[in-house]
Amino acid sequence: MHSTFSIAARDPASGLLGTAITTMVPAAGSICPHIRHGIGAVCTQGWTNPYLAPAALDRMARGYPAPEALAEALATDPEASIRQVLAVDATGRAAVHSGEETNPWSGGVTLTNLALAGNFLAGPETLEAMRAVMTGSPDTPAAPADLYQSAIALGDRLVAALAAGGTSGGDWRGNRSAAVLVAGPDIYPLVDLRVDHHSSPLAELRRVFEVSRDLWFPFLRAVPTRSNPRGDWASVRASLQEKAPDSTSAEQDSDPGPHAPE
Repeated sequence: MHSTFSIAARDPASGLLGTAITTMVPAAGSICPHIRHGIGAVCTQGWTNPYLAPAALDRMARGYPAPEALAEALATDPEASIRQVLAVDATGRAAVHSGEETNPWSGGVTLTNLALAGNFLAGPETLEAMRAVMTGSPDTPAAPADLYQSAIALGDRLVAALAAGGTSGGDWRGNRSAAVLVAGPDIYPLVDLRVDHHSSPLAELRRVFEVSRDLWFPFLRAVPTRSNPRGDWASVRASLQEKAPDSTSAEQDSDPGPHAPE
C-alpha cells in the first residue's frame, strides 16, 4: 500500500472518532483505517503495516496518549522508516509518524483532535486544504445533535476535507479509491462508506454519502443497540408502508382500458 492522504479526527462535541482516506490503489478502506470507540483512531499508510493500528490502540486503551502509543508501536516494527501512521486518541491528543523513506512529498500535521498525513503528494498544500476544512466553521450553525446526527456531520466534514485535498493537488498520480469511517459505541460503525475503485473516487464518495444520507443513515437508526436490543424496526416498516404505492391504484394505472373486440 502506498501513496495516500488521510485524516484521523475526534469530534469534541460528541467524542466520536472518524477517519477518511484516499489513494491511487484500490480498496484502501479495507486495510488502512482503524477505530475503537472511546479509545482512538489510527490510519496506517505509506508502505503500510496494519498491525501498527491495533498495537497503538491497545496502548491507548491502557491510558497511553496517542504520541506515546504510536511511538511504542513503531518501536516493534523493523521497517518503521517506510511507514506513515496517524493517530488521535479519545481525548484529542494527536500524532503522526512519517518515516524518512516514505515517498516525497511526505509529511503530516497535528492539532488537538486532528491528525493529517500524506505521502507521494504534489506538496504540503494538500494537508493545508484539509486542515482548513476540518478546523473551519460549519456553513450553517450546528443544531442540537444526537449521536447519529453527530456521526453524519463528522462523516460529511471528513468527505469534504478529502475533496479539498484532492482539489489542491493530492496524489500527483491520481486517486482511485476513497473511504470514510466513523465508529459508534456498538459493534457496527455509524458511517462506513467506501469507493474501492473509480476514476473519480472523491466525487463518487460524495455521491454515495448523499445517497446514504437519504437511504442508509435513517435505516441505521432502527438497528438494535446495546441499550435498545429491540431496535426500532416498527417505525421503518411503517414508513415503508406509507411510501408504498397503493395496489388498487397501481392496478388501475396498469389497466389498458377496454379491449377491442377480436
